[in-house]
Amino acid sequence: MEIELVEFYPDIKRFKKRPRIGTVHIFLEEIGMDIRGIECYLTEKKQMFFKLPYKKGKDEEGNLATYPVINFIDIKKFEQVKEFLHQNAIPYIKENYSSTLDKALKTTENRKRK
Repeated sequence: MEIELVEFYPDIKRFKKRPRIGTVHIFLEEIGMDIRGIECYLTEKKQMFFKLPYKKGKDEEGNLATYPVINFIDIKKFEQVKEFLHQNAIPYIKENYSSTLDKALKTTENRKRK
């Protein structure tokens, strides 16, 4: 499946466990689909991981829940997207947005000190 990395949008947000450093926009050429808002997080060990777009809501019992906005029926296509993000988006972000990564790491270090 042909996948294009359109852009990374830096936007550091502080969360309890780790900072979100921005979002990724990809284009799936085979099916003509834009996926925006793929969240990119940075762990304390300086590793990046991604979350596909989701919405927060409540389940039938009123408990907080998260619901995927995009769901791949074909698990192989989902695996291709994950692999693409790790092989292409991570090096792109490291090369072009190193100052964003530095800010996010400082955010994490400041949080540890408190």
